Amino acid sequence: MKKLTVMLVAVFGMFALNAQTGDIDERYLELLIQSEKRTLINDGMALTPEQAPVFWELYDAYEAEFSSISKKRMEMLKSYAEVYPNVPDELANSLVQDMYKVNTQVYALRYKYAKKMSKTISPQVAARWMQLDDLINTAMKLSLNAEIPLVE
Repeated sequence: MKKLTVMLVAVFGMFALNAQTGDIDERYLELLIQSEKRTLINDGMALTPEQAPVFWELYDAYEAEFSSISKKRMEMLKSYAEVYPNVPDELANSLVQDMYKVNTQVYALRYKYAKKMSKTISPQVAARWMQLDDLINTAMKLSLNAEIPLVE
């Protein structure tokens, strides 16, 4: 678990640094995060040779769907950044609705794939993956949100 924590701090520290400087290309950063996230998942899952192919097939499908949700989140942040600090009521209302939708979609997607993993691999693998995925995504959100100023 120490290795997981150190890797999370390093990866998401880079994520926060990009949010501050804007120096790293977004696509490059996305690929870097996906690669590091995959490494963290791999290290935490402790899959058997029989479980691994089925898990990674499901995980890749999950990440493909998750990517589209992440893009929505980034679009929200960009629209917010364009008008900050003068956020009109209409945009504030839209952000509240969009944040709800995005968070609901993330949890629904994670649940959908956990059910698949539970049926095709085991309930323990599904639960372990949900814990890791939630931990990693929470760390990412905390790192990013720490750099976003609150609505004035």
